[in-house]
Amino acid sequence: MKNIVCTLLMTMASLYVQAQQSEWYPIATWPFVYELFQDATIYSGINKIKAKANIHVGKMSLWYESHGKRLEAKQGTVNKVTFSNGMTYYNINNKLCSVISEDTINGKLCRLYMAEQLDKPQYDEMVRINRQSTMNMLDFSPALTTIATGVADNEGIRDVEQEPLPLQNKFYMLYNDETFEVNESNILKQMHSREERNAYRAFVRSAEIIYSSKKSILTVWKTFFVK
Repeated sequence: MKNIVCTLLMTMASLYVQAQQSEWYPIATWPFVYELFQDATIYSGINKIKAKANIHVGKMSLWYESHGKRLEAKQGTVNKVTFSNGMTYYNINNKLCSVISEDTINGKLCRLYMAEQLDKPQYDEMVRINRQSTMNMLDFSPALTTIATGVADNEGIRDVEQEPLPLQNKFYMLYNDETFEVNESNILKQMHSREERNAYRAFVRSAEIIYSSKKSILTVWKTFFVK
């Protein structure tokens, strides 16, 4: 019976690996934006260094390679990171956020940032469900209680840690020399008339704007800011 269970778990793991070969997603054992550390230019105060680096999605912090070691930069010390793939990250509230749009509006530089971070409550729930499902699958008889507990604590958790992490998006704007979180209240503060605010509210309802959706926020940005 134990051999059957092990074979089943190995088959599931193999199918998962095949499905993930085409695209990388952060996982619990490697919670980084990139599967491999990338060439990057790191700006810290007035200093600029080049190193292979990555972004940790749990803390939204910078990790970099130095003398054969991988180190985490102290929170708040990195102002900006540019990667060789063209992606740029800025420090927003001590979190490194990617630039998803940069425009000149009314003669001023404006940006739209995205913070892609771990949805911790959802991940904890995934772990709980996985443990319970593994227990149910292995609980064939009272004689297998010890085996079931051991596999649930090891095999079950290892499976969850290889699955894509649940992520949530938060957005920020640099507009009129002010950086603020993107939500309805903050956007309405940028509107100069009641007509503009009413038009925005109507647009949000008709376009079904979701403030955690990149597509939705880009639509708001292009419709009401980049005119």
